[in-house]
Amino acid sequence: GTGQNGIAAATMYGPDVDMLMWDSGMTEPGGRDPDLMARQSIISGIKVPVLWSFPYSVLQNLNRFGECEVGSMGQAMTGIAEATTTAEVDKTIWAARFMKCASDIDKEFCKTNRFNATCWIERDDFTPEKPQSPHMGGQASWHPGNRVHQLQGRTLAFTILQALHEALNEWSEAPNFELPDDKWHVTTHYENIREKVLAIEPENSPCYGLSAIGLERVCKLPMKARSEWSPRPYPDLTSMRSIMPKEQVDLIDPPPPVSYQSDVFNPVLHPPPGEVDVLNIVANGPEFREVLKPHYESYYYNKVAGLDKPKQKPGKGHILTHPSGICDGTLDSFCKRDAKNDCLLNAHNDARSGIFTDSVSGWLLWNIPKVENGYILLKAETWHFRDENPKTIEWKSINNENDNRQLRGDAESGRMLGKRKQEPYCDEFRYEISINGKVKTLDKNQFTGDTSVGELGSNDGIRKQMQRVVEIITLADDPNLKGDVEVGVRIKGCKEFLYSHIYWS
Repeated sequence: GTGQNGIAAATMYGPDVDMLMWDSGMTEPGGRDPDLMARQSIISGIKVPVLWSFPYSVLQNLNRFGECEVGSMGQAMTGIAEATTTAEVDKTIWAARFMKCASDIDKEFCKTNRFNATCWIERDDFTPEKPQSPHMGGQASWHPGNRVHQLQGRTLAFTILQALHEALNEWSEAPNFELPDDKWHVTTHYENIREKVLAIEPENSPCYGLSAIGLERVCKLPMKARSEWSPRPYPDLTSMRSIMPKEQVDLIDPPPPVSYQSDVFNPVLHPPPGEVDVLNIVANGPEFREVLKPHYESYYYNKVAGLDKPKQKPGKGHILTHPSGICDGTLDSFCKRDAKNDCLLNAHNDARSGIFTDSVSGWLLWNIPKVENGYILLKAETWHFRDENPKTIEWKSINNENDNRQLRGDAESGRMLGKRKQEPYCDEFRYEISINGKVKTLDKNQFTGDTSVGELGSNDGIRKQMQRVVEIITLADDPNLKGDVEVGVRIKGCKEFLYSHIYWS
């Protein structure tokens, strides 16, 4: 997820992040996309975060040439004694238990206990509609397990606590507890970092590898976005639906409701009696009260106000795929608690959601606020199939209005059976882009590029292959396009896409 979220990292992770950590090295090698993520978090947010655990070369260049504050997290294994018997494991403190074991007991005893999870706890007031799985998924041998994450989480917490301790010491040692203004006001410090980061030469910034597919502008323009992926901060403000005209939103069904409102006590989230319980220590402390509660909607997650009714007719054939509940990645999230879930206590916030659209769905519209550089991108998945949109499965014309125009042939109708291959672009395929009511129409070659290199095309069209499953469509690249902009897209002829992010600068 580094590339698609990294294009507008300050929106996707929050504009007020103090510390940004990258943890996707298992599946995303290389420095290009982590560098993009780091740069966007610096140039697009309200704060400039401390960068943590990004690839070493990325941190090195951003620190050396951009004066960014950087660091990396260890594994927290130093100081943990190796257990050679199961009895020694049982005597190890809970936070480090099963973490370092001799080889003869590691595989059969310690590794099998590094996962501690359950899908459901029986209760009197609610019974799940779907039978719950006996085991939570994802417990592969190469995955570290929740105990590893717990230990590393404590390491990260101690890093933050140490920084707070040093800050309080500096404050306590100041004459009359008075610190100079530059210790409190960091705007100049942030601006200095942003200026230096933007001045880093391309040879020292892996992000500029995106020039190979014509997307290098995202390395230097402050980008904003809306998305249906989760987790994301302030979900109501950051969804793609949040900037659609009301006429469009009303035609898209909302996410499913949650099946119940709260969980019962879950013992697997707490240490056994007699062990140190960090959550209880925090809960028994002073009540947390927010002193500053920023109104991000008014000055960061803006919306367009006062636009006329849409210049294009909103399509009726789009569907939303999005989990139930609050999926913002915080401790208070309550995600995926819907009737179709067979592991309700998994509660994982990760979802690659989006809006399905096909050749009869009609226009999909957004009102983009405060465009400054005329640059608008859309992240799409173009490999989906006809029957993934049940709303239009029987439709033969746009919006199912049967007006004898833009008919969909029988080959596009009904379900596909057997082994699937990606549906090809038909000769009738057209991709339409509307900018403030002015429509531009592209054929399949203009959209995909040279299709002789494969059905995904090359990077000569407006659709760019950024990563294996990351396709970026350039909707506008016009420095004269500024202010509030109505953007619409429509497919004709064939194909079904899913849109998950829209970006602009």
